[in-house]
Amino acid sequence: MARYRTHEGGSSPTPAVVELFAISVSNEVLSFTSLTQTVNGQSSAGPFWLFTSVGVGLIAEGKMPIRFDQLSSAPARALQIYLILIGCAANQQTITYAKLAQRVGLLTPSCLFVSLGHLSEWCLHEGLAPLTSLAIAEDTGAPGPGHPLPLESLAAQQNRARKFDWYAIVPPAVADLEQTRLDAAE
Repeated sequence: MARYRTHEGGSSPTPAVVELFAISVSNEVLSFTSLTQTVNGQSSAGPFWLFTSVGVGLIAEGKMPIRFDQLSSAPARALQIYLILIGCAANQQTITYAKLAQRVGLLTPSCLFVSLGHLSEWCLHEGLAPLTSLAIAEDTGAPGPGHPLPLESLAAQQNRARKFDWYAIVPPAVADLEQTRLDAAE
């Protein structure tokens, strides 16, 4: 998910980055770059750039969806996990780490925990229900040691996450997930 705006600069648009990466279009080639921001002709490095290039491809009929497997950063995976977990909440379900890892396309559940941390910090920062309480270990039926809230109140946390209308709010941006985690680390 990219947010951007452009302004005219000669014969081709000049990208002005708003969030995670710049998008430029030239001769029907779409390229994603994230190292610098360009706004009104001035470049500056952003505090949360995670990679320098996502990919380059041809625009097919004006559409080229960005796939989560093209975005390897933990905040991007946190957004993907958010989408899965709000579906679980709407269906009054929990999901095991193994099943979640499989759905996200990761080889092992241990790769989930950094992304889950980004998402749990965002939920706490925004005062939202603890959505990550719905992701559980198969053997214990509870979230792992990185879960930020006491396990004694797990049932209440999960009920709150299930009852919250997640479809009524705008999902977090990848940059929001990254920044919230950075703020929590300070």
